[in-house]
Amino acid sequence: MSVAKKLIASYVLVLILMTAIVGTNLYATSSLKMQAETLITDSIPLGRAADDLLTALVNEQTGVRGYLVSGDEKFLDAYNIGKNDIKINLTDIDSRLDGHPIMSQLIAEAKPKIDSIEKYYESEISLAKQGKLDEARSKMEDGKRLFDSFRETHGKIKNDIDKLTNDAWNDVMNVKANSNNLIIIISIIALLVTILTSFLLIKSISSPVKKVTNTLHRIADGDLTVEPLNIKRKDEIGVLVTSLNKMVANVRDILSKVSDVSTQVAASSEELTSSAEQCTKANEQIAEATQKSASGAEEQLGSIEQSTETIKEMSTNIQQISDNSKEMYTLSDKAFSASEHGIITINDVVDQMNDITTTVSDSETVIRKLGEHSKEIGNIVEIITGITEQTNLLALNAAIEAARAGEQGKGFAVVAEEIRKLAEQSKVSATQIAQFVKEIQSETENAVISINKGNEKVKNGFAKTQHVAETFQAIKGDVTNVNSKVKDVMASIELVSSQSQAFVSFSETIRKAAEEGAILSQDNSAANEEQVATMEEITASAQSLAELADELQSSIAIFKI
Repeated sequence: MSVAKKLIASYVLVLILMTAIVGTNLYATSSLKMQAETLITDSIPLGRAADDLLTALVNEQTGVRGYLVSGDEKFLDAYNIGKNDIKINLTDIDSRLDGHPIMSQLIAEAKPKIDSIEKYYESEISLAKQGKLDEARSKMEDGKRLFDSFRETHGKIKNDIDKLTNDAWNDVMNVKANSNNLIIIISIIALLVTILTSFLLIKSISSPVKKVTNTLHRIADGDLTVEPLNIKRKDEIGVLVTSLNKMVANVRDILSKVSDVSTQVAASSEELTSSAEQCTKANEQIAEATQKSASGAEEQLGSIEQSTETIKEMSTNIQQISDNSKEMYTLSDKAFSASEHGIITINDVVDQMNDITTTVSDSETVIRKLGEHSKEIGNIVEIITGITEQTNLLALNAAIEAARAGEQGKGFAVVAEEIRKLAEQSKVSATQIAQFVKEIQSETENAVISINKGNEKVKNGFAKTQHVAETFQAIKGDVTNVNSKVKDVMASIELVSSQSQAFVSFSETIRKAAEEGAILSQDNSAANEEQVATMEEITASAQSLAELADELQSSIAIFKI
């Protein structure tokens, strides 16, 4: 996988984890909303309707007793209102019984008792209207028994409603706790995965780049004995390492061949110098013999023939030197090309280091955004804490109002107390979440510090790579100088070759002149003098060629092959 694909994969992983956090939060909010709606639209209204039902019966009882005691029909207004409220509350309760089998049984048990109480009140009112107040008053104990029987059933109904309310509220708190735990776990996992991904990515890039940088430093110092880097990867780093290994091998091979060729040139130059000196001595002897006596023409002819053979051999050696020089020039051209390829490779490394710097900066931005999201969660927790405190205050007020209501407010006081307890639990949970958020923010800051350190290491690697690029430029300049000197050597060899050919021609002329006779000895002597001068020039050229070969050896001696 390429470096670019690794970066994209790390970004996608972080986005997936952030999406999971947001999705979990939305799911938790939806679940809390559903449970709260169940509590608000089902359990609490059932409890309120049950309390109102008891209140309506009490109103009926109060109105009937007032009418029986005073005979004033204005007390029947309370009775009529209570009777109407009983119908309304029973209808409301019946509409909410789906899914509550125990409550359905209790309401079915309560309805006949309510009907009995209603019939009792109607008979009492009828007796009172007939003027039979004493008879009606004597049956008041029967009404008390009926009412007590209903109160017993009503108590069961209240207990079941309280159980429903507690169960619903426990479900709300369980959903809330589970959601909070899940959000915290996913947030921690996201943070750990982000830190681990960033660490592995930086390590996978910085480690091979460090090895490449060390190798390039050794090459810049002239050490070509470095072992090939064994980094098998299929991304841009792998291509860089492969190119570096090939470049080192090519430069080592080229310098080895250049060293061999320069050694051969030096040896051939020494042989050429030696041959030229021998030819010079031979020509001096020929000239001396020619001046002494024409009678030595035959001896002189033999010496000339020997000199001619020596010169031909020298010409052959010069041609060999010329061929070696051409090969050395070709190798120096290859060295120049290899140095240019090395510069291109280093430039690619610089580009990759720039990409790495950009990637580390992007990772730092993502981590900072995660920290900002955790701060937003902290703000939400503060809002939840405020809501729980307000809920606690409202529950306290409700308890006070219930206490003022006396017996009729006891049921509501129980609910208010439960709400207060749950509000306290919510506040504790919110405090725990705030602590978790602080820990996440702390870990996020540590991740930012870690990424900044990685960024500094990448910058150091970038600076070292630029230094190596400058070193390659220097190598390129040295190779260019070697190339220039090789061209000078080739020019000198061409001059020596041309002069040696001329010398061969002169030798042939001298030999023919010697065959013609002693009468041409003076001309032969002049030709020998010219030949001596030519051989001196050849000797000087050979010495110059040897000096150039020594300079070439010195230029490549800085490299360890």
